[in-house]
Amino acid sequence: MRRYFGGSNGWIGDFGAYMPMPGSSKKFFWFAGPSVTLADSTYMNSWFGVNQNQATHSQYPQYHASAGFKSVGFGISAVWLFDKHWFATADGAFQQLVGSAGNSPITHRKANGVADISINYRF
Repeated sequence: MRRYFGGSNGWIGDFGAYMPMPGSSKKFFWFAGPSVTLADSTYMNSWFGVNQNQATHSQYPQYHASAGFKSVGFGISAVWLFDKHWFATADGAFQQLVGSAGNSPITHRKANGVADISINYRF
């Protein structure tokens, strides 16, 4: 759970169930699983709502984004310990906006994906 101050000024929470996957070992392990994000109406309206003033000065209709599910997704994380101090990580995730966030007139794309790879040193 997170609370934003200023800007969106609302609450948002992420819930996930990443599980260890077959093939994991002491040197390599990976996890995969679903996630869901919920938010209150203050947060949702800050990001996805269109108030009367904004509607008047744009091409978008007035829209109230209600509290509830913001997105659902699926992710994979992997770690490879290739030295005593060095390791590599790889992460990938897909997220789909749902509910008020997905139906907002300012939402141009409901689906989003991210990926990253890093080389790390631990002391």
